[in-house]
Order: sequence, then C-alpha cells, then structure tokens
Amino acid sequence: MTVSEIFEVAVLSRPTKLDGLASVWDELLATDSDTVAGCSSWVLPTMHAAGADGWGVIVRSSDGTLVAAGFFVDVERDGIRTATLAGTDGGYWGALPAVNQAAAEALADAVTAELDRRGVAADFGPLPSGAVTVSALVERAAELLPSESIPQLRRAGSADVRDYLSSGMRKTLRKARNRMLTDGVEPRIDVITDPVEIAALLPAMETVYRARDHRAGRVSALDVPAGRGLWRGRILQLLGQGHGEIAVLWLNETFSAYAVGLRFDGWYGLGEGRFETAHGRYTPGRYLEAVILQRVLADPDLQGVDWMSGVAPETLLAWNGASSTVRLVRPCRLMHVPRPRSEQDLTVEAVVSAR
Repeated sequence: MTVSEIFEVAVLSRPTKLDGLASVWDELLATDSDTVAGCSSWVLPTMHAAGADGWGVIVRSSDGTLVAAGFFVDVERDGIRTATLAGTDGGYWGALPAVNQAAAEALADAVTAELDRRGVAADFGPLPSGAVTVSALVERAAELLPSESIPQLRRAGSADVRDYLSSGMRKTLRKARNRMLTDGVEPRIDVITDPVEIAALLPAMETVYRARDHRAGRVSALDVPAGRGLWRGRILQLLGQGHGEIAVLWLNETFSAYAVGLRFDGWYGLGEGRFETAHGRYTPGRYLEAVILQRVLADPDLQGVDWMSGVAPETLLAWNGASSTVRLVRPCRLMHVPRPRSEQDLTVEAVVSAR
C-alpha cells in the first residue's frame, strides 16, 4: 500500500457503551463479511451477559467513520484465560470486519496489543476464511487452524423446496403428514416477530430446549442463569431490532417445535431449533424446517439459508453449498492482571499509521 491511512483506535471496556455502535457495526459487517451471526442483535447480548469480561476494539478513519472493529469475551478454557469472539458461543461463526487491508492491519495491531496487556490467550473462530483481518492476525503470530464449514442452501433456479430434498427426505415428510392425518392431528405454524408474544412463549421454548439436551445426555446451556439470560436476551434483541423471527409448530394446539430465524444481508440464518420428543412420531423438527425452507426459497429478497454453525450436513433437511471458516489461536504472551478500568468510555486511544 503506497498511501498511508491514519486511524483512531479505541479499546472499550464497558459493554453498554457498545450499544451506540449497533447500526454502524451492521453497516460495516454487511460490506466485509459473509457471516449472518455477527450482526449487532446477535453479538451485543453476548457482551451484556459477559459484563466485565467483554471488551471491544474499534478503528475509525480520520473523518470518524467506523472502518474496522471486533467484540470479544474473555473465558476460562482448560484453566487458561482466553479471549473469544463475541457471539461465537455454541460454534456460531463470527466476524472481525474491516473495509480494507490498512484498516485490518490497524485492528490487528490493536487487538494483539490488548491481548498482551490483558495477559490472555486468544481463540477466534469460526471466522470467514477470506476475511482480511485473518491474514493480518496471522502475520502477528496467530496460528491458523481449519474449522468446520458452514452449510448453506442457496436458491438454484427453483423456489420449490421439494426440488432440493432427497427422495428419502421427501418420503419422511410424506409419512409425517400421513400420520398426522391418520391420527387426527392438525398442524399449525406461526411465524412470530413480536417480542411481547415471544416473551410469553419463552418458558415453553426453554423447557423443550433443555429437555432435548438432557435426553441426548448432555448438560444444557440453559441449566445455569447466565446461559438462560444470554439465550433470552439474544432472542428478544433479535426481534426487537427487526432481525429475527420465531417459527412455532403447534400440533392440535400443543407446542411441538420452534426455530429461531435471523434475516441479515440477504440471508436467512437458522440459529437454533428444538422439538418436543414426545411428538417424534410426526418428526416435528423436520416438518417445521421444511416449511421454513419453503418460505425462504419463495422470498426474492433472500439468497438462501445459512445454518450459522458447523452443523453436520447429514443431519440437515437439504443443503447445496458451504462457506469455509478458520480459527485463529494465539498463546498468552504476557501473564499479568490488567490494571483496573476507569470510568472512561475509551480506555486506550491511539493514532495508528498503517502502510
């Protein structure tokens, strides 16, 4: 790069102060990243749940425009304090957007310095493999590791979901519908975008979520207050900011399955879904997923469905592509307790010249 660019870099330690960046973060994300899960209504609830363990780095150009940024949460992993990308809990992919290489270099410099100042290791990912900030961090001694690809279903001519399903999956869905007819079970699907309506359904959703995890023999993220708080906050903020919707399947007016959807930058992200296993005879999860995919394929404003995490493709209703992702890991360089943060909004300010 022959022309120097001057940036103002700031490290923010109070998550509440990041709320004012929501709209400009989303604009930046849409210009640089393929990820669906990195939007503000997905990331900021993570920051609020993290409290003092959350921090952010923002890079502005000389005219004050946000040109690069990253939001992080420090967690304990195998006894080591480790910085992670906010919003990547559960394997969802994240983002470190930058408008160009110079901005990426400035962000990488600031993130690396803050990691050392905090005395923490780093494990960032999954990240889009082609992100400019990835190469900048690799140059600063971060190790690049492969990560699971993110499956997608992209509209390819037809808007009929049946054209994307295997013959076995079409048969499974026919059997489910026939069983409903035989048993006198009437399905109804509501797509809800009102936070007030969803707030009333959260207890039922939580019960199905936890029961599904426990039957699989695993601890549920919702077993602890912090996990429940993050889950609830994320769902309500997705809806409150207009990014999200919840599809709910009722069988004879009984809550049977739900799925969290996220609309961002021309994609529909399927963030999570759970079903009541007592209704397994009707494969409610598959039934609901098929209806969602049909709605997405019929929507001209959407390119397709993104599963947002490295879900095993064989478990999906249908997919015809994937986005490659990577992880960036970096050992702790300095081991010391960070100095106490002041009440200042910007705890580190610097002018960075990136060439």
